[in-house]
Amino acid sequence: MSWRDIYSYLLTNPDNFKRETAVQEKQQGKKQLTDLISKELGKVCETSSPEIGKGMGIIKPSAPPMMPGMEL
Repeated sequence: MSWRDIYSYLLTNPDNFKRETAVQEKQQGKKQLTDLISKELGKVCETSSPEIGKGMGIIKPSAPPMMPGMEL
């Protein structure tokens, strides 16, 4: 495919181009959000005191727990 083919395709189908861009932006945003959440959960687990859960049967996780739908 030459650049002319691509250019004419984009001129005749601008919606397809917008849709592709939106999908890529959404995936990028999702990854950034997941990274941020993982980082913040890691901080919480590192900074929380082991005394907090003592005597309540709560086990302090060594790694941040993964919530459903947060697969990387």
